[in-house]
Amino acid sequence: MDEEELRQLQDPESWEDEGDPVRPPVRSPRSSVVVGFSSAEFQRIARFARQEGLSTAEFPRRVALDRVPVEGRAPAAKEAGRDLP
Repeated sequence: MDEEELRQLQDPESWEDEGDPVRPPVRSPRSSVVVGFSSAEFQRIARFARQEGLSTAEFPRRVALDRVPVEGRAPAAKEAGRDLP
């Protein structure tokens, strides 16, 4: 690249502005939550998730959603043997 090409590339007047690309809307926007587990806790969760045919990300998600009542309905499931706070 010679000096003239470099000068043109650095000149904003020579830039082609096509605007922001148009993208389709996101079907179902999501939020992420980071949860810390000890190594032993993670191993227990991962092992159980595999037994249930779920990923280690999907399993806690489903457990949390089962525990939180949908407006006007009771939670779908409770932890076996004791109730969580």
